[in-house]
Amino acid sequence: MKTKCIQILVSVGTGLLGGLMGGAILGGQMVAAQRAVLQERVVAAQEFRVVDGSGRSVGRLSSHEGGARLVLYDRAGHVRVMAGLDPLGESFLSLHDSRGEFRVVLGTWIQGTPQVSLLDSTAGRRASLSLDQDNAPALELRDTAGRSRVTARVGPLGDPSVLLMDREETIRAHLGFSEEDDVLVNFYDGRGQPRAGLGVLAQGEPTLQMGDAGGNLRLSLGATRLKGEGPGDQGMSPVSTILLLDEEGRPLWWAP
Repeated sequence: MKTKCIQILVSVGTGLLGGLMGGAILGGQMVAAQRAVLQERVVAAQEFRVVDGSGRSVGRLSSHEGGARLVLYDRAGHVRVMAGLDPLGESFLSLHDSRGEFRVVLGTWIQGTPQVSLLDSTAGRRASLSLDQDNAPALELRDTAGRSRVTARVGPLGDPSVLLMDREETIRAHLGFSEEDDVLVNFYDGRGQPRAGLGVLAQGEPTLQMGDAGGNLRLSLGATRLKGEGPGDQGMSPVSTILLLDEEGRPLWWAP
């Protein structure tokens, strides 16, 4: 009886040991299989395409000359959205019309400055909003020939200004602040020389000024800052003054 019991226990122990060993072996195979599944989740390729039920491409993710881009298509097969990174390291997002033409482009250029551009149906850039390297924003509007005609800016010191340009892109009008915090509208001739100005000085006095072809102030109505002798005190003429000046800015005649 004792011998049989011992044999039974040995056989049972051997079964348990075999089960444990088998479990360990199978467990190792399961871990290896799980790792293989995880590794298969990373797929490397130069291009991936997304197709609809009919096999038509509706999207494409691909590498491109050292960069990468994502392209989405409409039902007609035209590009409608594109995003990516070009070989020079510039990131971009573009929106396209029903013909596949660029209409909106958002990007960060090589210098890292962001810009949004609006394009017309001929791919001409008509409007752009950007930040320069000093983080100063600027809005630029262009005509059909691509010439800059209107620019609105906020300078590094926080002063806003609006510029109007002619067909030669010469500044013809400027709305903004002077160094003395006067708010002025200045008008220029075709050579860019200031010819007239209307504004309110920092102290609150209105002023109207006109200049000659050389850009020199020659006539002033209202308050005027003076370089030398003249009406008023502390270099400022009264708001009721009519003042004529020479080419050097010296008063020639005034009234009252």
